[in-house]
Amino acid sequence: IVVLMYQLYKQSVHDDVAEFIPLILTTITLQPLAQHRMSPAFNKEVFVDFMAAQIKTLSFLAYIVKIYQDIVNAHSSQLAQGMLGLLVLCPQEVAHLRKELLIAARHILATELRNKFVGCIEQLFDENILIGTGWTAYESLRPLAYSTLADLVHHVRQHLPLRDLAAAVAVFSKNVHDESLPTSIQTMSCKLLLNLVECIRTRSDQESGNGRELLIRMLEVFVLKFKTIAKLQLPMLMQKSRQQAPQQPPQSTTPGAGPLGTSLSVPLGSTTSGSGLGCLELQASRTPSVEDAGRAAGLQFSSSLADLKEDKANNYTVVDCRSLVKTLVCGVKTITWGIGTCKVPGGSLEDKQFQPKETLVFIRLVKYALQALDIYTLQITSLSHAQTRNAAIQSAVRSKEEKEVLDHFGGVFTMMSPSTFREVFSTTIEYVVERLNKNSALQIVANFFLANRTTSPIFATILVEYLLERMEEMGSNPEKSNLYLKLFKLVFGSVSLFAAENELMLKPHLHKIVNRSMSLALSARDPYNYFLLLRALFRSIGGGSHDLLYQEFLPLLPTLLQGLNGLQSGLHKQHMKDLFVELCLTVPVRLSSLLPYLPMLMDPLVSALNGSQTLISQGLRTLELCVDNLQPDFLYEHIQPVRAELMQALWRTLRNPADSIAQVAFRVLGKFGGGNRKMMMEPQKLEYNDRDTVGPCITVYFQDHKNPISLPVDKIIETAFNALKQSGTDSFYRRQCWEIIRGFLVANLELQDDRHTMIQLFSHSSFATGEIAPTQGSLYKCTDVETRKVHKMALTGMFAAAAI
Repeated sequence: IVVLMYQLYKQSVHDDVAEFIPLILTTITLQPLAQHRMSPAFNKEVFVDFMAAQIKTLSFLAYIVKIYQDIVNAHSSQLAQGMLGLLVLCPQEVAHLRKELLIAARHILATELRNKFVGCIEQLFDENILIGTGWTAYESLRPLAYSTLADLVHHVRQHLPLRDLAAAVAVFSKNVHDESLPTSIQTMSCKLLLNLVECIRTRSDQESGNGRELLIRMLEVFVLKFKTIAKLQLPMLMQKSRQQAPQQPPQSTTPGAGPLGTSLSVPLGSTTSGSGLGCLELQASRTPSVEDAGRAAGLQFSSSLADLKEDKANNYTVVDCRSLVKTLVCGVKTITWGIGTCKVPGGSLEDKQFQPKETLVFIRLVKYALQALDIYTLQITSLSHAQTRNAAIQSAVRSKEEKEVLDHFGGVFTMMSPSTFREVFSTTIEYVVERLNKNSALQIVANFFLANRTTSPIFATILVEYLLERMEEMGSNPEKSNLYLKLFKLVFGSVSLFAAENELMLKPHLHKIVNRSMSLALSARDPYNYFLLLRALFRSIGGGSHDLLYQEFLPLLPTLLQGLNGLQSGLHKQHMKDLFVELCLTVPVRLSSLLPYLPMLMDPLVSALNGSQTLISQGLRTLELCVDNLQPDFLYEHIQPVRAELMQALWRTLRNPADSIAQVAFRVLGKFGGGNRKMMMEPQKLEYNDRDTVGPCITVYFQDHKNPISLPVDKIIETAFNALKQSGTDSFYRRQCWEIIRGFLVANLELQDDRHTMIQLFSHSSFATGEIAPTQGSLYKCTDVETRKVHKMALTGMFAAAAI
């Protein structure tokens, strides 16, 4: 009635309601004495009705609290006392009343009145007060209760002492691991914990408390959650993904689904070790065996509860898990920052060194977080055909989100001291590389470390030492060799990013990389990767700005050039020979250091100018560098042994289809000056055409030109015929070759006879009976020998096509 009157006559009763508010606050504080409640004559039904009236009154206050906030604020102590009393005395079996009470409290705590509850917030952390002990309330009201409490803690966290902050950490750490709560509440609990980090750090410094220990416990909570996801939830999602891959409807029961689902519902045991927040450990729950008939009812209840939790586990989705993992990663980053800036009691603020037990937590973080990040390898299940149309968009969003999360994860370790970083990844490098092999997206983390000035030389040293110990595998294990080669390239690339730091990192390992690559290549089953490794090294440090490494490389030059020249002149596949030539021309030293070994570069230089477009460009750059910086007499003396081949290759390069290459060749010839004519003692090699006629041609007419163009087809037919002969030719190209040959043969048929003549010819009786009469007279023979050869080749091609 009161609410209705207020809605109908809001303006008229404004002052009356203001006078009514103190009465409301007095009403919600009323409660029977303890001895009355313990009396056998106490009427609980009347008490429940009275509590319902109080909660309705509180709901009305929540409805008008924003309008009359000043008046309520004057009686705020009564409000806090009354709400807490209602939570304590609300009967456990009347869950709907507690729900209504929590909803009213949520609205009131959304105003500035929330600050008045700081004094009693410790009591709200007691689950028996906030939720009660009733089973229905516990199962249905915890999400509402904890979200209301989290909202309160978040807004008043700046006013809480360290003791209350520790209590909040204890409560919400437990919720992070409570699988019976919705994933959204677990994620909310993680977000609240990371929002408390700054307050804990500040309060710890002000109160000289042990906030650092509390932050370490929070970190352990997050690491343990990563472990839960990696060991329990991620396998369940992967199993569901495999079941849905063939687009079959999900089965209600599958082999192993029951145990997997129930294993997600695990209790948390808390062992205190001298601090407010105990170290949380996860223990798998198992159904107790039936020891006597009296426990049958309890077992049936437990089974029903397990089925309920299994249903919740089955509703767990990839989206939920990704959101949780992202929050965990951001939380770990924030906590690590807080630990690093929170001084140890009795220590100095500058002492940010992590203790050994803290380092062990980060080692476990690497182990379990890298597994949990595999959640991004699972596709989000589409629920309808309309959603499948957005698959490409979802994939792009997924990639962006995944990169963001991996960057945050890498940022966790950039906030620790270099010695701690080295200890963590020296211990876990083998596991890290194994994870990179299974999930290539995790290479973003390695890139992040190598792109950070502080961590780059440390991580590069750890990584290159690990890779050098396993170089033998690059010649036998294709899967590992590709991974190791990528990681080597990352290390080499970091030298260009931070030359001053990473040159010193690579210098001690340079000799070993080059010498072992050359020696292992001679005995490996697949030596190609070793030369690719050398090419990556040469390209990374060959820019002319790494003098420290060039000096380190000088002793390797004679043996390396001699070995590469020997390989280049041997019998190898073409791609291998091209690689040897490129390695000879890109040796990372300055030209002045190469002068004693210049004769060894001449043969590779000629091979490069006769090779692929990439090699021609490299060869021209090397030759132009020599022409620009060396005395002509000195250069000509070394060119003399390969003079003829070099000049012929240069003249051929002038006719290169790539204009840029032809221009460089022309420029190099110009820089030779008169010397290019002095060295031209042999004529250019030209293909001599000894044919009298051009053979069969296609006559091409253009609108704007009177005279047609004759296009010879002999090379076309020859190419098509050779392609049809080869068994390895792709079926598509075989079909196109046959179309060319068929078109050529049809174009050369006499088509002057009309239809009637052809019918008479094929209906003649000699086609059905009797012997075939020999042709009278001489057969026609084309006088053009080249044309006959092309026709013969086309006919042979037709027979080859028919045999396929």
